Amino acid sequence: MRLVQTCKRQRGFTLLEVLVAVGIFSIIGVSAYHVLQLVITSAATAAVHSEALSRLQRAMLLIGNDLEQVVDRPVRDVREERLNALLSGHDGYLLEFTRQGWRNPLQLPRSNLQRVAYALQRYPDPDSPGRFSAALLRYYRQVPAHASTSLPKGLVLLENVLDTRFRFLDRRGVWHSAWPANVDEALPVAVEVWIETGEAGVVKRVFQTGDLYETGQE
Repeated sequence: MRLVQTCKRQRGFTLLEVLVAVGIFSIIGVSAYHVLQLVITSAATAAVHSEALSRLQRAMLLIGNDLEQVVDRPVRDVREERLNALLSGHDGYLLEFTRQGWRNPLQLPRSNLQRVAYALQRYPDPDSPGRFSAALLRYYRQVPAHASTSLPKGLVLLENVLDTRFRFLDRRGVWHSAWPANVDEALPVAVEVWIETGEAGVVKRVFQTGDLYETGQE
C-alpha cells in the first residue's frame, strides 16, 4: 500500500500538460521578440532623426552666422558688372552676399570680407534608382570680387534636401520672395531661411542681418 501511494505522489506531467506549457512559453517568447524588435527599431529611428536634426541645426547655425555678418559691399563679376551686396536667384545660386568678419588666424594677406553663396546640387538617390536628391552647399571665394582668378570653394552642409527657400524683410516690415526688391534699400533687415529635408521635415529660422546691427535698430 505504501509503495502504491509513493508512486502516485511521484507522478510526472502528462504529455498534454507539457504541450500546453511549451505552447505558453512559445507565445511569450514570440511576443517578447516582437517587443524587442519594436524597441530596437524605435531606437534606431530616433537615432537617425536626432542625427538629422543635429546636422540641420549645424547648417542653420552657419547660415545664421553668415547672415549676421552681411555688409553693404557690392562686387564686380567677371564681366565687370556691379553685383549687389546681397542678391537671390543669380548665376545658379539661391542666395549670394558679402560678409565681413572672416577670421584670419594665420595672418594671410587677404581681406576680412568674404563672398558667400548657397546653392542646391542634385545627385542620383542611391536608395531609389531613377530618382534624385539634393544637397545644400555653401560656396565662398578667397577674394570677394568675381573677376579674381580664385575659384569658388564648396562645402556640403546638408544632404537629402527636398527644398530650400529664402525670404527678405525690408524696413517697412514687408516680406519679399526675392532680393533686391523694389525698395530703396541695399540690404534687408532680416532673412527667413526655410529648409525641408527627408528626415527632419520643414524647419524655418529668421535671422537679423548685419545691416540691422549696423543701423542700431531693434
